[in-house]
Amino acid sequence: MDSETCARLSREKGTQYWEKKIEDFEQLRFARLCAHLRRRKPDAEVGYSILIYRMADAEATEALEGEPAELRKTQVNIERNSL
Repeated sequence: MDSETCARLSREKGTQYWEKKIEDFEQLRFARLCAHLRRRKPDAEVGYSILIYRMADAEATEALEGEPAELRKTQVNIERNSL
């Protein structure tokens, strides 16, 4: 989108409208990342409560821009001790 279009849309809808849209978008991207991580085994655990994941750029891009985790055919089952 060019700068003229951005300026026009900002005038039409207002700055608060677009700030809210950007915030919503960021929350949805975070939710996609969380969904992706829930489907794979963590690389490490600290104290049975902190999960550590190592991700290459390609995996992060796939998680954020690829097919949603819920629609993927493969699923990683994570075994957890019950309390």
